[in-house]
Amino acid sequence: MFAEVNISYLTHSFSDHCPLLINTRKDDKPSDNKLFKFEAWWIMEDSFGEEVQNIWERASGGLLEKLDNLKTRLQSWVGRIRIDRRRRKELLINRFSNLAEADRDDINLAEMIDTKIQLNFEIDKDERYWEQRARINWLKFGDRNTAFFHSQASLRRRRNCIHKLRDDEGNEIESIQEMEWIPRQYFQNLFTSQGRGGTDHLLSGITRCISE
Repeated sequence: MFAEVNISYLTHSFSDHCPLLINTRKDDKPSDNKLFKFEAWWIMEDSFGEEVQNIWERASGGLLEKLDNLKTRLQSWVGRIRIDRRRRKELLINRFSNLAEADRDDINLAEMIDTKIQLNFEIDKDERYWEQRARINWLKFGDRNTAFFHSQASLRRRRNCIHKLRDDEGNEIESIQEMEWIPRQYFQNLFTSQGRGGTDHLLSGITRCISE
């Protein structure tokens, strides 16, 4: 169905799972007239605030002219930042791999922790990027398509609904009244004391060393 599907392995953080990005669409040709969209991960860059201030102070004209100039300059800034981020992430990944293979000592562990913190910060920017994309899609289709919104709510309700339970004998129960009895009986048996048995055998192998 998807002859040109592309699967990419994304960098993982503290988790032991490696996320996969599956793209089923062909790469569209870049358009010259792209709308300006503010990205949430921009503010996580150290140079963002200084860059905005410099662009704004150097721009001339009224408010609208300054805003247009800000959008244009920020797009150029983002192009440079993307390249730097890609290089920085590759450098951190290679550095972390080398440290993980090296012998463990205090200096090695300190460098590994520092590298992991920096790498996780870069990954947080990627997560912020995809989080914004997912939220845009939800708002776009959720506000304009009642069926989409209803399906999202219905899917969550179906996932959170228990349709049947299995008792101790292996029988599947679907009646609400009988289903209420199964967990109640289970936890009553779990937390009910069955009485205390003899404990003499526990001390049979221990020699008495304290007199009366």
